[in-house]
Amino acid sequence: MSDHAVLRELAAGVGLPAEDVDDVLGSTRYAAEVRADERTAREVGVTAVPSYRLGDRRAVSGALDVDRLVTLLREARQPTAG
Repeated sequence: MSDHAVLRELAAGVGLPAEDVDDVLGSTRYAAEVRADERTAREVGVTAVPSYRLGDRRAVSGALDVDRLVTLLREARQPTAG
């Protein structure tokens, strides 16, 4: 999401001060953190939104139906071999 108008509207909707939002959007204040998050996402296999990462397993990307999500959650509860 990079559309500043949409980000401003979302921020206002959750009560963030407009001046603070504009300050952040007009700066590189959190750029290093964002790049680190993007790097981590690539490393664990995130390729789409939404993505799910359960435990130490690789990410599963894309919308999942309820049955598939429940299966993944159950599998994540099982201890890993090794």
